Amino acid sequence: KDEIEQRRREQVEIQVGTGEPPEYLNANQRRRFRDIVKPLIKLGIYSDLDADCLATYCIASMEYTALTKELSKIELKVGDEESQKEYKRIAIERDRAFAQARTTANDLGLNITSRCRIIKPEIAEPPKNKFDQFVD
Repeated sequence: KDEIEQRRREQVEIQVGTGEPPEYLNANQRRRFRDIVKPLIKLGIYSDLDADCLATYCIASMEYTALTKELSKIELKVGDEESQKEYKRIAIERDRAFAQARTTANDLGLNITSRCRIIKPEIAEPPKNKFDQFVD
């Protein structure tokens, strides 16, 4: 009980955010941002301070998806150095996008490992006042 009380005293109080996407995102990125921010707000773990981090995640994850599609279109042929160079160039870009998406996802609690580390604070109910019944 003492440890729980100590954690409660040490936790930072954060106001849950509105979930408005940053202006610099395009329409598809804004849609993705809104899809992701809804459950985070519902869990009470999103603050507007996280907007840029979530925006970075949206950009990186969508870039990763686009690069993956681009890679699947390249036909690798033995001896065709040009297609191999192009494949390698895109693969490196995709790996960078994946690393950025993974890092930001971890920061935001968007993967199972990071969600398991989240400790949601318990909200204590204020003590009941015997005169509350008379107040509207």
